[in-house]
Amino acid sequence: MHRHAYRKACLLPLPPKKLSPPGARRRMNAVKLALILCLLPFFAFAELCFFEASTQEAAKIDKHLIHFYAEELVRAELFSDLDEAIRAASWEWKEDSAGKKVHYKILSRSDDTTSYGYCVYSIQGQVGFLEAIYLYEEYRGQGLGKRALQALELELIEKSISEIKLHVFAHNQQAYKLYKSFGYTTESTYHDRDRPIGHHMVKILSH
Repeated sequence: MHRHAYRKACLLPLPPKKLSPPGARRRMNAVKLALILCLLPFFAFAELCFFEASTQEAAKIDKHLIHFYAEELVRAELFSDLDEAIRAASWEWKEDSAGKKVHYKILSRSDDTTSYGYCVYSIQGQVGFLEAIYLYEEYRGQGLGKRALQALELELIEKSISEIKLHVFAHNQQAYKLYKSFGYTTESTYHDRDRPIGHHMVKILSH
């Protein structure tokens, strides 16, 4: 329901008090309150959008992305020193993004300037690569990750992209399960000796 239609519905006059016994009114109010509480998260983020990052914003995202990826490398026990991991992450990102068109997106709403996080994806031919979806800590656990994935897939479909690929670390089970629930399949798993480190996942986009 559009937010204006919802607001209009909320403003409809109630029946005259003399026609509603006190018990019935209390039950009606309880039902209304429960409905509003259930719908609040939906209306709060119903208009989630991607906005093109400025050059300055993209540079900040780039720096944050590399640092965050380096922290994940340490969590995966591929590096013990964060500075060394940052250097490796910086080199890997430079090599991996070469020859691709990289898009930096701010995650926000059409009627608000609040930034909930960012999304970075790249395109090579007819294939899209999800480089990162990052939500700021205070906005996690509210379904924004799912909405961001939906927005990303719609944007790629509009660009006639046929499939999307991504990488997820094996220790990040929450993200792995989220991608699987969205129809991503594991293309390959790479290991450090016998220990799984990460998964390459892919999804065919429906046009």
